[in-house]
Amino acid sequence: MRLALAWGGSVDKTLGRTPAGLQFARVLLNAITLLLVACSRESAPSPTAAKRPTAARPLPKTPARPSGELVARAKASQTAHKRSVRRSDIITVIDLNRPSAEERLWVIDCAHGDRVLFQSRTSHAALSDDPKTHTATTCGNAIDSKLSSPGAYVTGKNLREGKFGLSLEVDGLNRGVNDNARKRAILFHTNRMPDGGTMGLSWGCFTVPVERAGEVLNLIAGQTFVYVAACEKSDGTATAP
Repeated sequence: MRLALAWGGSVDKTLGRTPAGLQFARVLLNAITLLLVACSRESAPSPTAAKRPTAARPLPKTPARPSGELVARAKASQTAHKRSVRRSDIITVIDLNRPSAEERLWVIDCAHGDRVLFQSRTSHAALSDDPKTHTATTCGNAIDSKLSSPGAYVTGKNLREGKFGLSLEVDGLNRGVNDNARKRAILFHTNRMPDGGTMGLSWGCFTVPVERAGEVLNLIAGQTFVYVAACEKSDGTATAP
């Protein structure tokens, strides 16, 4: 039985134009209309779901920077030792008063607004370590002391390959404080141990990540200035000259 359905409710000759036929057509049309409306609602996107906020992505952690006071001390020390420094545009600042788990070595571009070119964790000397704070709290300059030495340094001219891979020599510029650095073989070198492990503490050397050692050591080579803060006094002032 074929129906020609419309809102007016017409039927073909088989049913005729009887009241019963018209009523049946209207009921069937209403049922089909309700079914189509229900299907369209199910397939349409929910306005509530479309507006539901999504979880915000966590922002990347802001890298730690050296304090302005420490950078100012480093620049003042560089000025005081300017005759020993060939390149004044780069300063390396190391803050061994921060825990060893933190990034506390920064290479700073003084020619462009003190922009940080590189930063990383670095080691301090084994016998300088405070096991509670993991900072350098005891400093020394004696040969074989295994102590960190604060103060001003100047880097060597060229890199070399050594026990810990790429390395760079430094000279201490403060008499009686760090001037035995060359005799103590104090270096910048990678944090890779000969057995393949990662170095936590050193004998006074400054470590950088092995995967970036070539880049960083080439950047600071050539008699650039290095300033090391360590072994702060109880009143918060630095022992570093």
